[in-house]
Amino acid sequence: MLFKLKSIKFESKSSLEKIESCAFSQIYGQSQIVLPSSVKMIDSFSFSQAENVESIEFLGDSIEIPGYDCFSDCEKLKSISFPNAKKIEFDWKVSMNGIPKKTKIRVRKDAELICEDIESFKDRIEYFTGKIEKRVQKDEKDDNSDDDNDTN
Repeated sequence: MLFKLKSIKFESKSSLEKIESCAFSQIYGQSQIVLPSSVKMIDSFSFSQAENVESIEFLGDSIEIPGYDCFSDCEKLKSISFPNAKKIEFDWKVSMNGIPKKTKIRVRKDAELICEDIESFKDRIEYFTGKIEKRVQKDEKDDNSDDDNDTN
């Protein structure tokens, strides 16, 4: 159990592709988790019992969530967001089992949602409105601006 963990930061050029089973399970200090664009898959119980987490954001352009109860018992979870994802694949009854009824799934209007039981959670989907600029981690944006100013 991670009682004192307050911050989780990924390197801007992270190569992390999969969130393993129970990776963020039972963390208590975090209120927000932002995962790098390199993450493509989430395993079972990855965020289960993360009691104080209010929002989880995936910055990748495609994500597959085949695991069981990935977000179960996250009592304060208000949103799971996919601002850059054009393809999101999961099974609501398997992957999203146990999330609070108030939790919203935030996606792009043009995102392809691959899910057999989409009718059972349609009321939880919120679409990003207006122009969507690709979300990046703060230091990744800083790294990109450094590249633009490079004189070599």
